[in-house]
Formats: sequence, structure tokens, C-alpha cells
Amino acid sequence: MKNLIYILSIVVCLFSCKKEQENRNLIQTTKEKKISLTFNVSDFSQRVEGVRKGNSLADAPLKDFANYLTYIAYDSDGTEVSRLKQDTSGNTTRIHNPLNSSGPAEEFAGQQIFGCIKDSLATGEYTIVMVASKKLVSISNRGEQTLDYTFEPFNNASFYFNRGLDSWSRADDTFFKKFSVTVEDKDLQQKPVLDRIVGKAEVNILDSKPGTTYRFLFVNENEAFKFFDELPFGVTDDIDNEERLETVTGTADLTYSKFILNTATPVNLIIKVYEGGTLSASKTIENLRFYKNKRTILTGNIYSAKSSSTAFSVNVNDEFDEETIDVSF
Repeated sequence: MKNLIYILSIVVCLFSCKKEQENRNLIQTTKEKKISLTFNVSDFSQRVEGVRKGNSLADAPLKDFANYLTYIAYDSDGTEVSRLKQDTSGNTTRIHNPLNSSGPAEEFAGQQIFGCIKDSLATGEYTIVMVASKKLVSISNRGEQTLDYTFEPFNNASFYFNRGLDSWSRADDTFFKKFSVTVEDKDLQQKPVLDRIVGKAEVNILDSKPGTTYRFLFVNENEAFKFFDELPFGVTDDIDNEERLETVTGTADLTYSKFILNTATPVNLIIKVYEGGTLSASKTIENLRFYKNKRTILTGNIYSAKSSSTAFSVNVNDEFDEETIDVSF
């Protein structure tokens, strides 16, 4: 049974635009009337079906779940015709596809309440993609800070979690939705739902002790997500880039958690413990599975001789918020 814990309700309001826009691109060859679209994601209802099924919280702000919002529109040929990016400050940036515009690559599109995105499109059929994420994402490349913007057709388009100088395994809480819309010369309202597309690993080390540091290496984790088939891809390399991973200070009964993008294939986890900069213990847990909007919880000892590095059982928690230990190693 699929559990959708967080739901983002988006109301799409379309109204007629009085201005005729002259031809500025290579795709459209005639003047076309543009219809204004307003996507309002700033407030939405959050339904929680966790420990106490049926409990609900209303009017949760978008910023409680995401720091960035990306909107992309593709025409019926799969060509990107519009892209807007927004952060919690309300700064909204329009990214121009050079196939459609002779203007600058970036253009300030106004200061808005975070979650309020305004656009205008000619009448026709479109595929809309929306991504709400805690971490910054780049469209069809690994880092828009250092690379030019990339414009792939819809069938090839994707997003990547941006690579940082001090991180490698980068996934964080992320919501996604693609949907079709028909733009006509009349008002239109829709309420698409953004679904969480990541799972979560929670690791409980029962015999952790002060004076140690930990690194958690997720092998076969993914770094990107394709729009067309809604599947993750692109393997990260925590082993060769261990020095870029977060260092976790050892405490009694250490708990570590991380969002995982790879919900399609098995993932291995290597736990390494260091004392005084020297590796003192290591454990590999193989063939872990993570699922969208679910937690995989691992609990066990890192030093105990009883616990084999390969023997463990796996159970997955259906309720994302339920505090239950499901996996032992």
C-alpha cells in the first residue's frame, strides 16, 4: 500500500493575457496570444498518516519541507519552453532556452512569496515538471554553478543534486510531480500533488562510544532522477571520495539518518569507525532496499563479535514517521 505522507497542493489558475507577443524564437513562427499561469504552492494541506492514522495538520508552509522550487514546461514536441527557479527568499529566476529566446541565459522574474510561480504559455498541450527540494538541484547536469545551463528534450531530461566541495552522497528530502496541462483561452484550476521520491536510512549503533568518529558510505546510491520514467540513476562514489563525506561524532547509542534517492535497486552500506584518526572497526551491510516515502531502519552493534558483517535481516517501515526498529545487523 502506497503511503503518501506529505502532500503539496498546487492550484493552477489560468487567465487571458491581453498582450500580443512578437515572435522571438525559432520554434514559434507567428504571433500567439499568451495565457498567464499562476502556480501557488506557498500554502498547502499536509496529511499525516503515521503512528496515529488519520491525524492531520493543515496549512503547512512549503518552506517546512523545501528550500528550492523548480518549474519546467515542455511543449507537445518535448521541447523545454519555460523554466523558473525559486528559493525561500522569494527570488525567482527565469532560465531561457536559447532555442526559444534570444535573451540572456538568466533573467530576474520578480520577488514572490516562496511557492508562488507565475508563467505565461501559448495555448496548447504541455507537460509540467515540478521539483521541491531541500538541497539545490541542477537540470540535466551536475552543477549549474560551474556549468552552462543544459536543455534536454523531455525524454532525456533529469535533475541532479548539486555536488558540493565537502560532500558526495548528496540526496535530501525531495518531492516531484509531472503532469499534463491543456492551456486554453479560459481560466483553469488544477491541484497536482507532489510526491516524496526519496527513502530514508536510519542507522542505530548500540555500542558506539565517545572519542570515535564515524563515516557512512552508501554504495550504489544515485545522484540523479529522470523525468520521463521517474527513475533514479547515476551512481555516486562514496568509496573513492570518503574524505568528502560527513564525519559523525561517536556518542552512546549513536543514531544517524540520511535520505536515499536510489529506490530502484539494492544499496550497500559500509560503516567505518575511527579512533585518533585510525580505522578501528568496519562493517558492510549488503543488499539494502530503500523505498519512496519509507524508512529502512538498521540497528545493531559495530564491535560485537556475534554480529557478522554479512548476516542481517531487513524489514521496511511503511509509516514514514513511525518510530519502530525494523532492521537488525
